[in-house]
Amino acid sequence: MFYAVGRLEILIPQSQSLKEKRSILNRLKDRLSHRFHCSIAEVDHQDLWQRAALGVALVVSGPEEGGNALAAIRREIEQDMRVVVVDVHRRIDRLEGGTLGIGDEWSGGGDGR
Repeated sequence: MFYAVGRLEILIPQSQSLKEKRSILNRLKDRLSHRFHCSIAEVDHQDLWQRAALGVALVVSGPEEGGNALAAIRREIEQDMRVVVVDVHRRIDRLEGGTLGIGDEWSGGGDGR
């Protein structure tokens, strides 16, 4: 069993308030979680009107499936004309003994390893 996690930094250029930003993000998060069966949350920049960071997590059967799923999630976000993806970090790794250890870290780009 593997896990795939991603952090997507996005801009919402047309947003004029936190309420408008939340509305856009809530619709986007609902669509992604239902379509890809993933957990997704706003993880940073909650106090900014036009910027957000989304964290995505999935449990997958293998690294290729995890990479494909994260790529599909990114494509889905990029198709939304209200948002612009400016940075992506991802990690795909094996769950050792069925748990993710405290202190395990993940960081940017590349193939996620």
